Amino acid sequence: MQAPPFAPDVELYKKLSIVANPRPAIRKLPSVRTGKTSHHLPSQPQLQLDSPAIKAHIESEFLTDYLDDFSKFFILIATPRSSHISSLTHQAVRGRRVVITEDPGLHLVWYRDRVFLKPVPKYLLSYAFWAFYLHHPDSPLSPEVRDAVGRAARGFLRSYAYLIQHPSDFLAAQESQHRLIPKGVSYKEFKLFICTCLENITDDDVSPRYHYGELRLSRLNLWSQVLLRRFAYHKVASDYGTLFAEYFASLLFIFAGFSVVLSAMQVAITAQPILGLGGLWVKLVQVSLWFSVVVIHITAAAVLFLLLKFIALGLREVIFATKTSWKKERRRRKASAKEQP
Repeated sequence: MQAPPFAPDVELYKKLSIVANPRPAIRKLPSVRTGKTSHHLPSQPQLQLDSPAIKAHIESEFLTDYLDDFSKFFILIATPRSSHISSLTHQAVRGRRVVITEDPGLHLVWYRDRVFLKPVPKYLLSYAFWAFYLHHPDSPLSPEVRDAVGRAARGFLRSYAYLIQHPSDFLAAQESQHRLIPKGVSYKEFKLFICTCLENITDDDVSPRYHYGELRLSRLNLWSQVLLRRFAYHKVASDYGTLFAEYFASLLFIFAGFSVVLSAMQVAITAQPILGLGGLWVKLVQVSLWFSVVVIHITAAAVLFLLLKFIALGLREVIFATKTSWKKERRRRKASAKEQP
């Protein structure tokens, strides 16, 4: 089992510690200002450090199971390099604005003029958190989950070594509308911390998703449909008009090309008998006939695809609404049965 990716002397969050009495556990240090102690996960006041629910919370914060399974197809989607991540200032140069997300599956995913980034939780900067939850035998996480979460957390943490490379990136990360890293951390402290992590984390130490850097959402959505028979990886459009508009530009370009070629072929076919041309011109007429048939089939297939997609989306919404209503009615009946004497 690997050690945490940084040493205790460079940790950036120092308010957690491991106690051994009566049994190993993680505790929060008393507040310097008030002297009071609240044993909850940092930034999660509803979640106690020893709560059974903390296992599910930690898993939801870092695991990207779908992307890990999908990663074998990432060669079709992204540059096969974990360092393929633009810094925050370069994201702005490329016309992308940062959108905060708490979904680990959207971290480093970009769409048009947006890039989705997940802020670094305070506790991930704590050595005690890593040592107890991800490496200690008394952790509430099973060995398999500890390994999976540890790999995902290492990949996530390493991504910030590329996102924040310069003081200007650090300032952008600490802007109030972003707050990608916690307050109270200096650039010098962060740089020492993140460089230590970068030195200690290799591709062998991270989950398959983090063998790659940035991912384009439009390609994720496309290949999810083709390879995994899923409507989309993440739906960004909330209405059908916007959803189908994504196809129009590509289809318009293709059919414009077909139109030009067919028009040229039509001119050639019309001129051939007038000029009495033979040889290769006769073959051109034959090719034109076959090409026309192919274009008709492609056009019909495109229209059929859009029609089937529209029907499938409608059916999915009907099925979802029906299931939701059925579950709601089932819960209501159970509640009524319990109330009856």
